[in-house]
Amino acid sequence: MAEVETVEMPEPLGIYAGELLKRAKEYLDAFRTLSGGPDLAKYPYPNYFLAVHATELLLKSFLVANGTTKKELSGHELRHDLVKLWERSAKLGLPIVGLLEPFVRTLAEMNSKYDFRYPSGYNLHVPLLSDCNAVITALHDTVEPIVSSIAWSAQLQWWDDTNGLRGKKIQWSD
Repeated sequence: MAEVETVEMPEPLGIYAGELLKRAKEYLDAFRTLSGGPDLAKYPYPNYFLAVHATELLLKSFLVANGTTKKELSGHELRHDLVKLWERSAKLGLPIVGLLEPFVRTLAEMNSKYDFRYPSGYNLHVPLLSDCNAVITALHDTVEPIVSSIAWSAQLQWWDDTNGLRGKKIQWSD
């Protein structure tokens, strides 16, 4: 069997934004599943970790859809900083999502030492899971049509740009 030629190229930002959005939706769905069960008080830390991570990925998908590079996202300034991710998103035109700012600031403070993942001694006084769900759902419903449109356009452009590469394996270089 002949070896398939590999072509390396950077992943288009719009496609990456769409992938971040899909992953955010998975975390949001997992949060809803876990927090909606009969033992919702049984798993507080996993619930809030899923809420924080879904929020982070939704904000990152919006940022990437609006031109923020992978390198900028992984840099020390933004990385996992919910407040900075929200502030940058707001500067780039994220529509107002009710209670998102105080929600982000509250969860960022509570998770400043990764308190939802590791024991830190922080005495957590967290918002109700139902309130978290309402804010994250509103963020998702705001971001999803913006990011999906950009992701779809990027996918169409990528198909057009790579039409001559049929039969070759494409690997992202970034």
